[in-house]
Amino acid sequence: MSGQAARVETPPRQEFFVRPWSACQSAWSKLAARANGATLYHDGRWLGLLEQAYGFEVLVAAIAAGSELLAACLLARSANALRPRIVALPFSDACPPLAVEPAIVPVLLEALAGRPMARGGYEIRGAALPAPWQVANCFDEWVIDLTRPRAELSRRTASHFRRQVRRAIQNGLSVRCGSSIDDLYTFYQLMAETRHRKGLPVQPLRFFKRALALFSPVGDLEIWSATEKGRVVAAGIALKAFDCLHYKWSARRLGCSSGAAHLLTWSMIERHAAMARALNLGRTDARNAGLVRFKMEAGAQAVPLPYSFYPQAPGRISAEVLSGPMLMLSQVWRRLPGFATRTLGSALYRYLA
Repeated sequence: MSGQAARVETPPRQEFFVRPWSACQSAWSKLAARANGATLYHDGRWLGLLEQAYGFEVLVAAIAAGSELLAACLLARSANALRPRIVALPFSDACPPLAVEPAIVPVLLEALAGRPMARGGYEIRGAALPAPWQVANCFDEWVIDLTRPRAELSRRTASHFRRQVRRAIQNGLSVRCGSSIDDLYTFYQLMAETRHRKGLPVQPLRFFKRALALFSPVGDLEIWSATEKGRVVAAGIALKAFDCLHYKWSARRLGCSSGAAHLLTWSMIERHAAMARALNLGRTDARNAGLVRFKMEAGAQAVPLPYSFYPQAPGRISAEVLSGPMLMLSQVWRRLPGFATRTLGSALYRYLA
């Protein structure tokens, strides 16, 4: 037996850092694949979309041991000059920290709070963080469990929802799923009309083109459309990541058959039943009664979606229920010509995060 003492490996020292996501993409991808709770908004393609379409620099705040991320949070500086802050993440429903062990998350949060990066502080979406963080609970996330048999998924929808689907079919509506640039242009025209009618800016076309380029090569972007008498009357885009389908954007023509949106949603459910883990219908303000009813009747379950702020929460968090000056601005927006709202939306949208 050798008299030389056995060498003892010293585990790497843990450190906190904030670096551009572009500089640690590989380490981030490994953490997202390993940790529980990763969603579309942790996916590298979504992060690339935010950077390429809107010019955000996505940052990774992490506790690391050597080259391995033990816990990390994605961040980006808001472009809104009236409400400067660091957000996880802009234009994302939820982007909570990920960790290989939950016990490491408080260490990350303490280090993050001790390193102020913006005058307005931090906003972490999708996590209820402990004091001194302030938590707002005005949102729910609506999710359909697609692992159930198709017949059970149908039974879980409300009778009104099923009637609307049948009515749409009886009225001759047809549904198709595509991913071509022509499908995208058709969707975008309807999206611009819908947002204008609601008094809201529309996302720039370049954003959807980049989404198509990033997600469609492996079949993870679907453009759904419902046609009535040869004209598209409802459309939507779904993105897939981490075995979950996210119904991200939808639009509907004014005056079309009332069941068009129901038929479109049910068609997604039918196609992906037992093929994906879940269909995420997105974030909804609990006060948005019409949208809450639609998602509930589609068979979705509400999951609380807390937002955490440091050092304090702003006075207005949700833009879904407008009042005061924002309501007045929305009413003015409706009266602008369509070409003007598309041009202004393209220029200004990144500042609304």
